[in-house]
Amino acid sequence: DRPAYLERCLANVASQTYPKELTSVVVVDDTPGDAARIAVEASTGAALACDRYVHLDARASIGAKRNLAADVARGLGCDVVATWDDDDVYGDDRLAAQLAPIAAGAADATVATPNAWRYEGGGAAADMTWGGWLAAGLAALDPDGALGTEIVDEAIASLCYRTALHGGAAAYPDASYDEDRAFLGALKRGGARVARLPPGAPAYVHVKHARAAARGPLTQLYGAGLGALATPPAALAAVFAASAALRSVVHH
Repeated sequence: DRPAYLERCLANVASQTYPKELTSVVVVDDTPGDAARIAVEASTGAALACDRYVHLDARASIGAKRNLAADVARGLGCDVVATWDDDDVYGDDRLAAQLAPIAAGAADATVATPNAWRYEGGGAAADMTWGGWLAAGLAALDPDGALGTEIVDEAIASLCYRTALHGGAAAYPDASYDEDRAFLGALKRGGARVARLPPGAPAYVHVKHARAAARGPLTQLYGAGLGALATPPAALAAVFAASAALRSVVHH
């Protein structure tokens, strides 16, 4: 139900520096009607179009859709799956940065770390950067540091992994919350080497919405009112501006 986000997402994918001839795009969608299909068709004039659009007639969990997308990617001959939620925004080096450790044989999977989060809920949006607000918030809310790892893990929707690792015991559960955390755990139990990239490599804005943000550790920070306490880095300011413009389009 977010065709405007989907169209922006496909444009974000098309802007990647990673070779277009080595990239395939798979969209799995359960939006009723043709709105999402129209958004996909609108992107076909971009440098990188959708290779496979799968429309489901019935609602499915996020985990089920991720599994289906991975199966389609395998059928297309892809060696690596890079998950890409429609609302998250990345720098143009996202694919190159996350695939490099896998291509070099140094990792079987990689996870990006957000420069910032964008929270969209309650009628207002708040941009939160990785720096001062997070440090201050954790010092006040989590002095023992137990919450810090979970906050970083909020963004494992950025997971890239070797396609051969998916299947059997290492598949997403049929769920729409924490399905990516469960899958990553299954990969690790199977012996996969997972590398976490530092903030800024690539630039990454992880978007949370009211319903999703009501669950999970970041809720405590939202509840504490730790909104835009720091000025976004220049590289992210334009992303935030684009997100705000999109939000206006989506809601009006």
